[in-house]
Amino acid sequence: MLKAQATHKKSAQKLQKKSSQVKEEAAPTTTNIVVTPRIDAFSKAEVPLREALEFYNLNNVAIPKERPYAWSNSVASFDGVASFKEEGAEAAEELGGKTDFRLLNTGWTLADAVLITPETLKNEPDAGCYPRYDDLVKYRQEKLEKTHFPYQCILTNSGNVDPQHPIFSKTCVRCVILTSEEGKENVEKIFAKAMEGQPEDAPLRRPKIFVFRPSETGEGLDLNHVFQTLRCILKVKFLDVSTGGSVISQLLRLKLLDEVRMTTSGQICGPYNSNGQLRPKTFPANEKDEVFTVGTTPLIRNKGLRVMDDLFIFTRGTVTYRH
Repeated sequence: MLKAQATHKKSAQKLQKKSSQVKEEAAPTTTNIVVTPRIDAFSKAEVPLREALEFYNLNNVAIPKERPYAWSNSVASFDGVASFKEEGAEAAEELGGKTDFRLLNTGWTLADAVLITPETLKNEPDAGCYPRYDDLVKYRQEKLEKTHFPYQCILTNSGNVDPQHPIFSKTCVRCVILTSEEGKENVEKIFAKAMEGQPEDAPLRRPKIFVFRPSETGEGLDLNHVFQTLRCILKVKFLDVSTGGSVISQLLRLKLLDEVRMTTSGQICGPYNSNGQLRPKTFPANEKDEVFTVGTTPLIRNKGLRVMDDLFIFTRGTVTYRH
């Protein structure tokens, strides 16, 4: 009798789980995020776990059927500069500070995958985009029941990646290259050369490669195709976009981004670095971009705002598309 009850209970649990998955798949692609309180100050620079999860909660998120629910992470000066672009300077550290890095880690904790570029890896020479804080790792593994590391999805049309980056030698990191047919050949050549003469137990591993068709303009990859693959093949529900402003701008124009998360630093950097080079902007201009008008601009609806040390403003907004 007890065995029959246990079997019935397991069947009911499976059915309930299956039903919840169906509901999730059938959910409308609208999101009503509620951050409570809506406006507040973080209690300290290394934001306590409760405050970080409160700010970035995903409780009311509806996951689209055909792609992941995606958010971007950006940091900028008060005049919209994304990086000092000085020799040895790291934008995230100098512009965002400890609090920005803690929140960035929180996003990686909640994500199934992180979208990055070779430039991202260049700026992160010691590691990839995954949580470094013990409390976030514990929350990810025990509460969310996810692996320590989200997929590291490297977006590169050319396939020019550095095989010597430590991320490719970490056995517990799942690296995926998202590239073109030509890029695939390039990646295979680069890694074949890097692995020549290495012992069988060498840490360097070939990443998994996915090939995508070119975009309609012929510039870069078809990002709709990329997002469909992440959702349907890799089963990515939550995607953190930790790329530069160029990719984020493309995602906004293709209506693939659900949230914009922004750290604004109370600094006026100016347009040029000390060598007279233009500093990168948060959302760089592209002459081929679609032109937004007063009636077609995407609207960023601010759902939550936090401040820290009178120098930093952290906002979280959902995107309403009108084009």
